[in-house]
Amino acid sequence: MSLTKYFKCFNVFIFAISFAFADFIETGCDLPENSIWADGNLILYNVDTDIQSFSFTLVGATASSGQNGDMIMISPSFCYIVSDQSTGEVTGECYLEGVLGINPDGCGVLTELQDLVGTITDITDITFTIANSLGGGDLPVTYCSDCVAAPDCGGAPYDCAGQCNGNAVEDCLGVCDGSAVEDCAEVCDGGAVDDCFGVCEGSAVVDVCGVCDGEGLSFPDYCCSDTGLSPDGEGPDCNGVCGGGDVVDPYGTCCDIDGGGEELDECGVCETSGSGIWNQDMDCLGVCFGNAELDICGVCDGEGWGPDYCCLDGLGPNGEEPDCDGVCGGGAVVDVNGTCCEITAGMELDECGVCEGDDTACADCAGVPNGSSEFDVCGVCDGPGLTDNTGCCWTNNNGYPDGTGPNGEEQDCDGNCGGAAVIDVNGICCELDDGFELDSCGVCDGGEYDLDCLGVCFGDAIEDCTGECGGSGILIPYDIDQYAITIFGPSLMIDQY
Repeated sequence: MSLTKYFKCFNVFIFAISFAFADFIETGCDLPENSIWADGNLILYNVDTDIQSFSFTLVGATASSGQNGDMIMISPSFCYIVSDQSTGEVTGECYLEGVLGINPDGCGVLTELQDLVGTITDITDITFTIANSLGGGDLPVTYCSDCVAAPDCGGAPYDCAGQCNGNAVEDCLGVCDGSAVEDCAEVCDGGAVDDCFGVCEGSAVVDVCGVCDGEGLSFPDYCCSDTGLSPDGEGPDCNGVCGGGDVVDPYGTCCDIDGGGEELDECGVCETSGSGIWNQDMDCLGVCFGNAELDICGVCDGEGWGPDYCCLDGLGPNGEEPDCDGVCGGGAVVDVNGTCCEITAGMELDECGVCEGDDTACADCAGVPNGSSEFDVCGVCDGPGLTDNTGCCWTNNNGYPDGTGPNGEEQDCDGNCGGAAVIDVNGICCELDDGFELDSCGVCDGGEYDLDCLGVCFGDAIEDCTGECGGSGILIPYDIDQYAITIFGPSLMIDQY
């Protein structure tokens, strides 16, 4: 004689996957505990104890009988399911050698109704009895009237609105795709807000200067007390007014434009400065603060005249070009800095072409005028620069890298200055710049392998046979002395001696 008992660990696993979609039913394991529900002609169930018999009445439909499901024929014991087509009542009971037997607790498909006519809209008059071996008695079981069949997404996820691959989520009020959020006081859909200091329902506000709980403007300078600037960030003008229009002219006079009505001429000089003559600082070419003058020849910015000067035609008496000193036929030349070097007066150009220079203006890093020595990227004169593959600088005394890059970059664990390689928790150098990554446990290319089922790095939590992480569930036969245990996949076969 034998009795097969099916432990539905796989169904529990499916329940864990479907937990996020608790409003939708995919299997009987998604139902609330101790409830049943109709999905077409399938009667789904979820009970917490072994049952001996059941009965219920279909509303809106009738059936001829029930087959398959978890109430199956087990020889020589058996279970039967009958249905009264006139009343819609469905009855199921199990026997074992003339004695009422035991049907396993769990969840799944209780039975498949045959010859279903109509659509089941409700199930009433539900009666489940506990197995005689457990003392018998009634088991309170209800019909899940709020349950909804899960959408068929072909294995893809669905959101709280039943949309395949949707993104709707429940808000803090439990409304799918709702807009309610917690306020700063953690009240769902509340109105409390943070003040400018981040204090929930605080009284601090930002003043006109943009300062939280600041003192605002001071008068009469219209400057922010906290910053000394205007609300727009403008500093004080020459009269101390933040954002004012009064300015200091080239002569150092604060021109009272806002309050005094003073004006600046075309050269930016206040009308009360200097001689008080409008555009007094404009030269004969119309250049403000220019140095153009009428020369002795009467030409604006002319070259003058005389035995050594150029007049009108710009040439000397003998057609000599003027030198840089303005002397027609003179020997003065312009050096590399634009300075007129009067060679005829004993001045000289150095190796760098600088008048009266010391040959240092064009010296290279080795001190040689017009030399070719240069500083390398590491700041070493005529140095070798970087190593071939580490990006580190060489020292100038022993030929070995000094361990830093040209900008002081430190070496990473792979020996590269400024490199991205780091040491992981196992002491392995992880070359992040070569495509390797650290997982959340700090393991190089670990792939989250070291997370236990609780999400703890290097933890020891595992799932028990019910799929519960860290659970204590085990498979235990009813009488270890009377039954032999044989495991077939997810099922447990118990043979009675």
